[in-house]
This record gives sequence, C-alpha cells and structure tokens, in this order.
Amino acid sequence: MPNSSSHQRHRVRHKQRRTAVAPTRPVTLHRLLEGSSFDDALDYLEDQALEDLDANVDFVELPGSRALFVHAQEPARPAEWCAQASITTGIDVRYATRGAGGLLIFQLDGDVYALGYGKGHLWLSDAVKDPRFGLHYAIRSVDADQILDVVRRLPGARGRTDSTLVPGGTTVWQLGIERHAEIVRRIGGLVENSSLTFARARGRSVKVAGACGLHLRLGVKPADLVSDVREIAAVCLRQVPHPDLAFVENVTPVTSQALIADLNTQLDTLLGEVTPAVDRLTVTVPDAALPHLADAHGFAVRIGSATRRLTDLHREDVLDRTRLQPPGRRIDGLRAGWIGLLAEDTGTRSLGRSSALKWIEATASVGPRRFFLLEGQWYEFGATYLEEVRDYIGGLLNRGAPTLDLPAWRPDMKEKDYNLYVADVRRSQYLCLDRRGVTTRLHRTHGVEICDLLGPNDELIHVKRASGSPPLSHLFAQGQVAAETLINSPEARRSFSKLVGTAGRGRTIPEDFTPKKIVYAILLKNGEALTPDTLFPFSQVALRQASISLRGKTEVEIIPIHLAQPGP
Repeated sequence: MPNSSSHQRHRVRHKQRRTAVAPTRPVTLHRLLEGSSFDDALDYLEDQALEDLDANVDFVELPGSRALFVHAQEPARPAEWCAQASITTGIDVRYATRGAGGLLIFQLDGDVYALGYGKGHLWLSDAVKDPRFGLHYAIRSVDADQILDVVRRLPGARGRTDSTLVPGGTTVWQLGIERHAEIVRRIGGLVENSSLTFARARGRSVKVAGACGLHLRLGVKPADLVSDVREIAAVCLRQVPHPDLAFVENVTPVTSQALIADLNTQLDTLLGEVTPAVDRLTVTVPDAALPHLADAHGFAVRIGSATRRLTDLHREDVLDRTRLQPPGRRIDGLRAGWIGLLAEDTGTRSLGRSSALKWIEATASVGPRRFFLLEGQWYEFGATYLEEVRDYIGGLLNRGAPTLDLPAWRPDMKEKDYNLYVADVRRSQYLCLDRRGVTTRLHRTHGVEICDLLGPNDELIHVKRASGSPPLSHLFAQGQVAAETLINSPEARRSFSKLVGTAGRGRTIPEDFTPKKIVYAILLKNGEALTPDTLFPFSQVALRQASISLRGKTEVEIIPIHLAQPGP
C-alpha cells in the first residue's frame, strides 16, 4: 500500500508540471474588401443562404475588436440518401439530418475579417471577399523550398485548372510553373519561425494554404485569435514576397477604365455569338468553389429571370442565357446572376454560389497586347515579361567572383583553338571534349556534345565567343539538352563515362555520373563585360529558360572570358 500511494502521488505531481497547450483549430480566414464596414456586416451575408434560417446575431467581445457572431441551425430534413437506399434494399429507411453553422465577423485595426464554423462559411457573400488575401500572405510567409500544393491556370486553355500536391514538400522550381504563361491561384506550404499561436504552442512549422481565403490553424482563445490575425496582417503589410514566389503577383490587373470598356465590349459581343471560339470564351470553376466541387452533384444557374438546375455545367448553359440579354447588358446580366454548387440531386442544399461572371474565362486583344478575364477581373498578360527576364539574368550574372579561373582568349583564336589552349595551359584541371559527342538511341547520327571542357570538379563547361544572339541562344539550349540527357539517360551516362576515360590524361568519372554544375563561359563581342545591358535580349530569354529548366537538377553559372590584350 505505501508503495502504491507513493506512486500515485508521483503521478499527480507529474501532471501538475505539464503546461497546457493553447488550443487551436483549422479555419479559413477571409479579409473583406477595402472599404467594407463592420456596421454593414449583416449586408454581407447571402440572403439565399439565410432565408430559411432563424439566425441569431450576438455581439461578442474580442480584445481591441468589434465583433458579431451569426449562428443558426438548419431545419431538419430527410437524409438525402434515404430514398435511394429504400429502393435498393426494400427497407423503409427514414432518417432526418440537420446542419448548423456560425460566422464570426470582426473589425481589427481598420480591416474587417470573417471566419466560419460548420456551414457558416457559406453565408458570407463571395462579392465582399478580398480575392488575393490568402495568396498575398502565403507568398510572403511560406518557405519556397517547402511547397505542398499549387493551383494554377493557363489562359486560353479552355478553363483548365491544374492542381499539384506534394505531401513531402518541394521547391517552387520543381513544380515546373511557367512564370509568364500561368496564373497561380493558390499556394500551400510550411511557414517557419512564425509567431502564430500554433507555432508557439507546438514548436512546429505552420501549414498554410493561401488563395482567396487563408486556411491555417488559429488560436481559439480570444486573445490568441486576435494576436494571430494581427501577425498575419503585419506580414501582409511589411514583408516583401519571397524572391522565388514574387512572380505570383506580377500578373498585371487592368486599371484603365477606357481599356476595360474596350475589353468589355469585346466580351459582350462574344456572349451574344452563336459559337464563339472556345479559346476565347469558356466556363471554369472559380477559386471559391474549388474546395466544394468534389462534393457537388449538380449546378444551379440563374442569369436573367430564370433559374435552372443542371447535372453538368457546359458553356452553352451560360450562353443560352446571355444571348437572350440585350446587347450592352450581357455582362451586367452575368454580374447580377449567379452559379452555385448543389449538394444533392434534388437541388435543395447549396454548397455556395458565386457571381456568374466569375465562372467565365475570356481572352481579348488590343493591338499586340493580350488580356485575360479571370474571376471577373481583366489582366494583361506578359506586361512585365521582359523586365522580369532582365532582373532574373541580373541575378545570375551577379553571384560574386567566378568559381573557375579560365585564361584570357587571344584575338587570333577560334573556339576550338581556345578549348585546346585551356586544356594545355591548365593541364591538370581541364579536359577538352570539344566536338566529341556521346550517342544514344535518341541521338544516333551526330550524338550529343556534352561539353567543350570538363572542369576541375567535373563541371560541364560550354564555351562561346559571340557577336550576336543566335550563337548564344544555341549555346544555352545545347547546355540544357546535354545536362538533361545525362540526368535522364543511363545510356548517355555510360557513354560519357567511357568518353572521358578514353580521352587520356587519366581522368575518369563514374558510370552513374550526373552533373552538379553547368558553366557557360562567354567572350562577348570584343571583350565587353557580361551584364543585362550587353547580353542580347533574345539570348537572355534563352538563358532564363535553360536556367529555370535545370533548377533543382544542377547549378548554372555564367563566367565571362576576358580578351587578351595584343602584345607589343
């Protein structure tokens, strides 16, 4: 007995030493559009969602915040599966189900936010949500080497939405996003060194997903919730995007009212045509509806005065209604109308709805400029392309002193002479493999020239003296093809290992060799310095493409070759 009592007292003391962990819960936080007022909070609720509910509205206390909580329980209804189950089994099955939800709306430091409980998130009107809030936070906080999921769209691809999931996390570059051809709509990943309640309490990174809303774990206690939202607001306000994620915000929204009017005129015409081109007008799923699409069994469409329930949604289901609208009023008809997701075949339960205009993707042109309608907003495509290419190349060219010491190029030398010269004067470091290719089943005739020089640490060095853009563009593409061939082809690796072994000088590489670094060694024009100002524009595009393609597979370095001064 004494032993048992002693053991019991020990267990009690152990429990008393444990520190309670601050509770958190996964939520989707929305920030309302700038200019939204807490005093008008009830006007931001969907009338359709609440018309059958006897909702309760309570003002609540949050530290430093004005807040109200709308909560309600749905009327009981027969479970939607009962009728079908009765037919299949012959058993009279009758069960009722009812849902409930809450929506917390609060004003904090001048901004208005909302988060839902249960079905409460369906009550907030899509029209008042800040469409970029979650994405704005994510690209400023997520570790670019720990991306968990990405949702992106390709303009003109008939409404296609691509979703990539990587449970273990990956770098943004390994996702293969074409920065100037795709629009990123959602990014999920891990946030390190955060002050959010979950990170403080658990000592772990925080998993977030940002799109229109921001999905993450927030504190449950009032003080913790307010602290977390203030932390999020501070990141959005003060932090710049991660350099590898900054491109997400580079799609340029159109602000010129005259230009918007021109684009809307083109769209209005498309909405009235019998068969508009599919690459110019199609239907898609807006961001807000994507999380609920898998649970939907149908669609409700209201454009004009009629509401239709459909099993599937096609372009013609929208155009049949817009053609009936007067010219010049078709966009207004879409904006005032809506398309919603239905939870069951009977169409009695909604999973949320959005303005019909947000279900439309369209492209338009004004002269050489291309524009894209996404979620009801016009964007110019490629407006910052050349500027971003220039910035990217500047980053490649300004990484510090070159890691290789290449001799100066004498004016009388041709390229093959220079490569032989390097291998001669740096005999123990460089091996000349110029014009010596490896053959594979894909490259039988001429083979693939893997490099001009093999460097001291087995760098693949590609050498060029160039006075124009085509030779350099070819050089960059050649380096990319050579590296990817070695990375992807066992046959090429074996052949290259054999080539190095038979080239003399005692150099060998293993049969499973893959390159750790690609070096582009360039003598530009008459020995000019390599800068974004001196490198030819088309060559910059080719270099950027090659570098992005190889990122995550092998390092890319650009090294200038100096022109030797003529002797006396």
